[in-house]
Amino acid sequence: ELNKEHAFEVTKDPGGFGPSDHAAFYAKQIPVFHVFTGTHSDYHRPSDDYDKINVAGMNRVANFVFDLTRRVEQADERPEYVAVKPKMVARGGSRPYLGSIPDFSKKVEGYALMGVAAESPAEKAGMKAGDVIVRFGEAKVAGLEDIDAALRKFKAGDTVEVTVLRDETPVKVKVILDPPR
Repeated sequence: ELNKEHAFEVTKDPGGFGPSDHAAFYAKQIPVFHVFTGTHSDYHRPSDDYDKINVAGMNRVANFVFDLTRRVEQADERPEYVAVKPKMVARGGSRPYLGSIPDFSKKVEGYALMGVAAESPAEKAGMKAGDVIVRFGEAKVAGLEDIDAALRKFKAGDTVEVTVLRDETPVKVKVILDPPR
């Protein structure tokens, strides 16, 4: 209904996780609605610089979000959070799936978790928001690059001992990795 005024190409994806900021809210069980101006050939590359900013698209998105926010504010009920099982999506990589949601706001030695995906290997192993992965198998983990490299040494079905810091106390968990998503 609202989109009739704005004429966006809308795609419905019944999942809250994805490669953007909305995933952090979804991990905190806050309903999400993800909008963006689209990709281009330099999207998420070092060459993706200020000259690639889609100003007209940003204005359209901002106007839509303003109208959407107004509708939510004036609604009789708040939007409902709906937990959904993550879908399998082939990304072309060989890295098995862990299901961790990084917390980039924490400046720590290790890989800090903002949360874990529902029914993911991380959740099944007992990992949770606030944990900091410091060891994955035999590999020391100092940050995102280390966890990525460590994951690539394993395959789906492998059981890996992972050490997390939980409230600064080391906790060891066993993770059974899933196929890439």
